[in-house]
Amino acid sequence: EEQQECAPRPLGCGSIVRRAALPALAVAVAAALSTGCWLSTRKVRGASYRGSIGLDTTWTSAFDSKCGKMEVDVEYQDETSGWGMNYDHIPTPEMCCAMCQGVKKCKAFTWVKDAGLEGCPSQCWLKGGLGKPRAMTGLVSGVPPPRKMLASVPSGTDGMGGSLFCFSLMVPGTDEVELLRWQHANMASIFACDGFAVYSNKKLPVAPGIETSVVDSDLKCEYGGDSGTALNAWIFIAVFKKLLEDGVYKRHDWVVKADPDAVFFPDRLGKVLAEHAGAGYINNCKYGMHG
Repeated sequence: EEQQECAPRPLGCGSIVRRAALPALAVAVAAALSTGCWLSTRKVRGASYRGSIGLDTTWTSAFDSKCGKMEVDVEYQDETSGWGMNYDHIPTPEMCCAMCQGVKKCKAFTWVKDAGLEGCPSQCWLKGGLGKPRAMTGLVSGVPPPRKMLASVPSGTDGMGGSLFCFSLMVPGTDEVELLRWQHANMASIFACDGFAVYSNKKLPVAPGIETSVVDSDLKCEYGGDSGTALNAWIFIAVFKKLLEDGVYKRHDWVVKADPDAVFFPDRLGKVLAEHAGAGYINNCKYGMHG
């Protein structure tokens, strides 16, 4: 069967290991990682949104909009910016507005109630300019609210829970490379810990003065199990083996695995760990040892 590259991306839950317990737990923890945690292949039932989309009404919001501006039955025709993108199955104008706010190039959006798609038929168009408003039944157009500036990330060093050694596994040639570079530039995620490392199957520069530590794995695996997730136990067994060989973790109280695409604040973790003095392993996944 065709194999696919497996990074930590399918693993939705992080793991925190007490340094002293790491050698004995490394294989057991890595084996548990094979099942993953994100149930990305399962359908979420009962999902709903606030507002109404009736046969005769394009859109009526049931709450005060957080969007900067929205006009019902109006299309913003942008013919000058030269930039645009669209997303299928976007159920509400509010969500379309939020997506526009998250893209710096987006200056306006148009939500299409029925684009003829199967399932949720709605579509969201992001536009690089305000354009000219034109009456068009079944569409909602608007502009995003002001974008908030990102505050500096609090440091997680010298936390009340003890010293943190944090690491990520990176797949070359993926978005994880840029994610880690951004994190380093902003001293965020694992780079806000007392110590850190990035592992991969190749020697690659991550940031000025920082290179990956090479693990003995091609980072490829199959997908399966009860959740249809990455069967990557052997990948992480190789990662933990390399981590143990390097021995840097011994200088710290806790070892933390964080995916490159995880939103991770070490300072917050430190406060939690202060309540678990003496624990050998802490897992934040409600499904058990899934990561």
